[in-house]
Amino acid sequence: MYQFALSVFLFISLSWSFTSQEDSKTRFIFEDNVADVTPVSCDAGGYQILPDNAFYKASSNLPYRAYRVALPSKAKPSVTLTDSVVVRFSQTWCKSDTLLSSGLDVSAPILRDGVWVSDIYVPLLIKSGSTVSIRKNFKVKVSFSGSPQGKNPGERLLSSVMNPKGAAFFGTSSGASARALRKASFTELSSVNWLARILVGDRENGNTAEDGLYRVTYEQIRFACSEQGRASDCEGIPIDKIRLYGAPQDTMPDVIQSTESILPTRIFEIPLDVRDHGGSSSAADGTFDDGDTIFFAGYGTSLWKRVDLEDSTANYREMQYY
Repeated sequence: MYQFALSVFLFISLSWSFTSQEDSKTRFIFEDNVADVTPVSCDAGGYQILPDNAFYKASSNLPYRAYRVALPSKAKPSVTLTDSVVVRFSQTWCKSDTLLSSGLDVSAPILRDGVWVSDIYVPLLIKSGSTVSIRKNFKVKVSFSGSPQGKNPGERLLSSVMNPKGAAFFGTSSGASARALRKASFTELSSVNWLARILVGDRENGNTAEDGLYRVTYEQIRFACSEQGRASDCEGIPIDKIRLYGAPQDTMPDVIQSTESILPTRIFEIPLDVRDHGGSSSAADGTFDDGDTIFFAGYGTSLWKRVDLEDSTANYREMQYY
């Protein structure tokens, strides 16, 4: 297996008018709005809006806002959406766009850095027949189930969720985290053909500068395969068969208190964005080949936690493997 390091492309967070109204141990209430609703023309005819901080699901051009919320337990939260201002879109929407909506969507809770989190997706458009309206201002109420354990999970987790005040009490015990991660790690990997190993990290253990968006080109993967005499393994790979696995971004405990804290088989699938450029053509051809690129969010190993859950830095390992 060939390994290589890549340059990092850091995310730049865009600010928007998000307002937290209540951030407690029992619920999280916030307001948000779509600032720019200026129509933009489409090549195929019609108009659309391009909201800031929008998220798009597969097979749909409907913009969403995504919010990651920390939870006190594994129980899925109850979420309600209330529209304050809805504006009808006065133009004809882009003819080529597909506005498929499943409505307000709440993901199943997952364990991240010792805390259960859930992603909330709010659709920014409301479609009724041929009429399209913009969810200009709205309020979201998230009600939690279960009792928090009162443990502070650390700054890495608190900086990644929308409700840091409540999340400061939502850390799970080390035993519960270990059992959940061990269960999640038993995925079906027997049919995976491993091609390359990617390293993410730097020698600066006091910051998270290496955390961000990474890019891997087909040419890099092919070179890695060629170096190991496996060039044929990198030819004709269907885009939908490509997978990336890695350890969670959870930080390591300073002291191993029991054998259940040692998890040598922790491995998880990492979300990918594969840009299929179809070789010499700009059209997608469904095969990973010349001109194609893989993007993924990578995390280093700069921060870890002490047993008392105070933030600390240590030179445990300078590189994270994917």
